[in-house]
This record gives sequence, structure tokens and C-alpha cells, in this order.
Amino acid sequence: MATLPPEAPGELVHLLQTSISPIALISGVGLLLLSMTNRLSRVIDRSRSLSAQLRAPLDEAAHARDRAQLAVLARRARLLWASIAAVMVTVLSSCTMVLLLTTMAFLHLDLRLLVVVLFFVAVLALLVSSVVFFADVLLSLRALRTEIGEVWR
Repeated sequence: MATLPPEAPGELVHLLQTSISPIALISGVGLLLLSMTNRLSRVIDRSRSLSAQLRAPLDEAAHARDRAQLAVLARRARLLWASIAAVMVTVLSSCTMVLLLTTMAFLHLDLRLLVVVLFFVAVLALLVSSVVFFADVLLSLRALRTEIGEVWR
């Protein structure tokens, strides 16, 4: 039995309206992803700079300070990687939702439960990403506070 695409303009409008939410989620998450990748780039650049300084002959106190900073940067890189990975789960879930919604409309399949599960996964991944991203921000502020000491107060 051949299925026909949505014929009535109302059906097509409904399909487009239903697809807007996941697409808006992707758009908003894209800005968050941009911020995260920029922070990761700064961590990578600073880590490379500190690694180069460690290869240069310095006093032991400077080496210890640089190694401590590298340890913080390594933790931050792991946090940012986890946050970016969770955001990508959100993006992939949202894209899959749009695909399933379109499939539902054109093939007249009932995939609502799968769409709801994907939406739940997308929002949960966004929540995880936000918490991990906030942990990175807190870690960077704690490192700054340690670095500048009394000036912080």
C-alpha cells in the first residue's frame, strides 16, 4: 500500500510547526557549543604555552607552578570535552527528532513515543552539559583566585 505525502496545506503547516522546536533547540545549543569550543581552544593554547615553558630552563619553583597550572588545565579540558559531548548528544537527538517527525507525516507511522524519548534525551543531555560547563567555569575561577591570591579580595 503506497502512502501519500501530506496533501492538505494544514498538514504540512503542522509538520513544519512541530519541527520548529527541535530546530530552535539546535540553534540555541549551537551558540553554547561555540562558547564551549572557544573555551577549549583557550585551554589548549595555554597548555601548549606552559608545556613550552617547562622545556625551557627555569627555576624549580616556576616549574612547579607551571605543572600545577597544567594540571588545572587538564581537568578543565576533560570537563569541556564532556560538556561538548553532551551538547552533541542534544544536537543529534534533535536532528533525529526532526527526521522522525517528517517520517511520521509522510509514512503515517506512529513514532510518537520515540520522539518523546529523544526529546527527553536531548533535554537531559543539555542539562548535563550545562552542569559540567558550569563546573569548568567554577574551576577556572578557583584557579584564578589561587593565582592572584590577595588581589581577589
